[in-house]
Amino acid sequence: MNAQDKIEFHEYCVRCTDRQVLGVLEKETKAGRKGYRNIALREARKRDLSVHDVMHALIDAGMEYPDASALVAEEWGINQESVSTLYEGG
Repeated sequence: MNAQDKIEFHEYCVRCTDRQVLGVLEKETKAGRKGYRNIALREARKRDLSVHDVMHALIDAGMEYPDASALVAEEWGINQESVSTLYEGG
């Protein structure tokens, strides 16, 4: 992905609804496109989408729980125990 691709994909994510951002996150995770996944993940955090919903999108895409938890913890700036609590609490 080049710089222009990043800009255009970010602009696309900004125009999406919250549900669409989660769908994009799931789709890009399934496809193994980490760069695009990370842009969608940042947009989810920026919108303050719930950790529960973000974790569901990642896990539904086939990501293992420990990997999804570590990714969300890093992006949200919290520890994995907090991710677990927020995920379990819905």
